[in-house]
Amino acid sequence: MGFDGLTSPFYSGTVIDTWGLNNCTYLAGSGDTNDKRMDGSSCIFNDCLSFDGSNDYLSCGSDSSLNLTNGVTITFWLKLNTLPLVNYTELVNKGGGSDPSYRIRVNTNGDFYMEVYNLAYYYDSHNTKLTTDTWYFIAGTYDNTTGQLFLSLNSDRKLCGSSFAGKLSSTAQAIVIGGNGGRSINGTMDEVRIYNSAIPVSQIQALYLAGLEKLLANGGITQGEYYQRIAELNNSVAKE
Repeated sequence: MGFDGLTSPFYSGTVIDTWGLNNCTYLAGSGDTNDKRMDGSSCIFNDCLSFDGSNDYLSCGSDSSLNLTNGVTITFWLKLNTLPLVNYTELVNKGGGSDPSYRIRVNTNGDFYMEVYNLAYYYDSHNTKLTTDTWYFIAGTYDNTTGQLFLSLNSDRKLCGSSFAGKLSSTAQAIVIGGNGGRSINGTMDEVRIYNSAIPVSQIQALYLAGLEKLLANGGITQGEYYQRIAELNNSVAKE
């Protein structure tokens, strides 16, 4: 979901799923008419969506195609204006409370983590904390056959554990992006993808590289930062 094709001013309404399966609804606070659509160098490519840190979020429904019991991959680009005001702020979340399944969250100190559920919670955080005013590529995968949960920040991939093996719980709750009511990020998200399996690390690295090339082309990062990130990516590829 690249959030392309929006018309300014955009502050509520339908956001089209570019894969054609699960359209989302952007929900803002009552009376909020600030334009949530961003473009150009503010995004990875074409349009992207901003969230105000108060109560903005995307609700993407509860279609059965989103009950990914055998495994899941979540990838997206994120740029925070400020760190969250409350812990457990949703970045991408399917389920919650007493009816969870899979999600990636961020805390007030920039710590972010992936969590999956089947009778018990299984989660871990990345070694690196998020900061503001930086584009990050985040990817989380869970494979029910191996029990392995990986969490990636840019090119830095961490094995968070391998002791959970089992199918993920199904839930009738909607999947949300960017927050959930009173817990919302203050920042921008782009190119959100959810897969029904744990995709290979080579595919995650290819997605990151493609995003870097788009950022460089639209002026979202300097050439120096691009080359630095490419060198880190190449080093990561060599270690796999």
